Parts: sequence; C-alpha cells; structure tokens
Amino acid sequence: MSNQPPAVPAIRRFNFPLPVALNARVRAVDQSTGLTFTHFQSSVTILDVINDPDPGVGLLYTIFLIKGSVDLGREFYSTGLSAASAGRMSVGPVAVRGPCDIAFECTQTLGAFAAYNFAVKFSNL
Repeated sequence: MSNQPPAVPAIRRFNFPLPVALNARVRAVDQSTGLTFTHFQSSVTILDVINDPDPGVGLLYTIFLIKGSVDLGREFYSTGLSAASAGRMSVGPVAVRGPCDIAFECTQTLGAFAAYNFAVKFSNL
C-alpha cells in the first residue's frame, strides 16, 4: 500500500479581465492565487473547462492553453463550454507533461467588451 495521498481532482477559476480590443490575447488570472500561471511539480491532466458563468448573449471567447510560454495549439471556445448545454462533451483529458507552468490566454472574438470567467478541472493540484 502506498504512503502517497490519493490524487484528487481540483477546480480552479480563472478571470479574463475587461478587454481593450477584440481578438487581443491576454493571460487569464487564477482567482485562487492572483497569478497568471499555475505551477505543477509533475505532469497534470486537464479534465474539463467550463464557462463560470456562461457569457451573455452575443459574447464569444476563445481560450488558449499555454505551457511555459509556448502555445500548445489547444483552443477552447466559449460556445462549447456551457455546463447547461445538453449533451456537452468535456474537453479532456488533455495531458500536460511536467514539471511545468500552465497558463491560459483568452481573447474576446465578438460582442461588447465584457470580462469572462471560466473554471478548469485538473486531475490533481
């Protein structure tokens, strides 16, 4: 039997502040730490990403997954992240090898400027 504590999924909420222009990428802020990145001592898996809450009508956002300073090419669209959507599929699992710093960049692609929040479920934190 292992002396290691069991891995417990953790949910972190991120905030994309009020944008100054459409399609301008900005780092999201982790609301637990106030930082624009989360450091992991080992590999981690992103299990899901959801709007928290859903953006208003006519507002569209894109979230980009960043490891260190490198865009990993994974994009998540606010239109597919509604927890209220019937039949919604989770975005994960997305494995990210560690140790590493993970960040999320966001851009608003449509609508009047508005801040945006989303939650990320990690396999362990």
